[in-house]
Amino acid sequence: MRRERCFPCQRWAAEVLVIVGFVTLMAFTGAQPGRVEAIRTVQEGRMLAQASAPQAKAQKVDLNLITTPAGTGTYTIAVGQGMLLNKKLSGYKVAVQPASGALALPRLLAKGEAQLVTIASPTMYWAYRGEEDFTSPLPSMRLLQSGNDMYFALLTRPDSGIHTIEGLRGKRVTYEIPSARLITKLGTVHLQAYGLDARKDVIPLKAEFTTMALNNLIDKRTDAIMASLGGSKMAEAEAKIGIKILPFAESKVSFLRQSLPVFHAAITPSGMPGVTPGVTVVATPGITAANEDLSDETAYLVIKTLLENHKELFPVHQDFHGWTPERAVRDIGMPYHPGAIKYYKEKGLWSREMEQRQVQLLKGGK
Repeated sequence: MRRERCFPCQRWAAEVLVIVGFVTLMAFTGAQPGRVEAIRTVQEGRMLAQASAPQAKAQKVDLNLITTPAGTGTYTIAVGQGMLLNKKLSGYKVAVQPASGALALPRLLAKGEAQLVTIASPTMYWAYRGEEDFTSPLPSMRLLQSGNDMYFALLTRPDSGIHTIEGLRGKRVTYEIPSARLITKLGTVHLQAYGLDARKDVIPLKAEFTTMALNNLIDKRTDAIMASLGGSKMAEAEAKIGIKILPFAESKVSFLRQSLPVFHAAITPSGMPGVTPGVTVVATPGITAANEDLSDETAYLVIKTLLENHKELFPVHQDFHGWTPERAVRDIGMPYHPGAIKYYKEKGLWSREMEQRQVQLLKGGK
């Protein structure tokens, strides 16, 4: 058996086909769309996969797909992608592996310890450019596909008495997440947009992971948290205490985009687990990416498989309605993989403007 790259990944050997069997069960046993609440730990997924998935035949190529921690919406997306690729893409075996936090993902990809990543676009944007916590650029990062909008907001408990972001003055706010620089940055800028100093006007609190921040909100150890919306952990929090989203006015988005240009104003949709629809927040595309040394053939086949079978994932999670051919090509400030571009050109999805942008980015332009 060979890998797309021959780097040691021994610590992932036991994670082959992580929770694919369980997602398959959900998709075909009437699980409610958009509520993947039972996917909480890799251990649960592994046991269910072993119990329910048929024995896989020997495959020619291993692909490691890395993503954010279990319980997040991005993790659920990656699991669905892994399920679909294993089902439809012969000659390959995909293992879905969550990392401790988003910041680790681009570095693991650059080292060759993974071949694919599904992640929020800002982290890859920073990695490619060498900004924020990335002290040097990772210019080998290449986009494969743009997907659903990922929503972010400041959250509180319904019984907190807090109704606006301005109302957080003097309150405990958890926005410092060492493993998720994006959350830290978003929390800081959200507060600044409403005239609050993130160090002086609120009591800043830290959590190791975003899921821990949600636990702290449930247990009243914090008054508000900055978080991505959706995922099984948020559905759990909604069921236990209810979740209140603090709106971020559209008029404030231009201020946020000065430091986070890949974000835009958005309205929370219906059907997201644990999320009240119709609230003004901010969003950024989720993406699937690879390193430039992923073969053109593999990149082409991965995108072809994901896009030509994307409707099969609609019952798995609400967010898969955003992973469509129409949304696959967007300017996110980093170049696309040539194997993916080949597919997009064949399907008429690659515009002249995107080709010009690709050339500009490959020449080092921003």
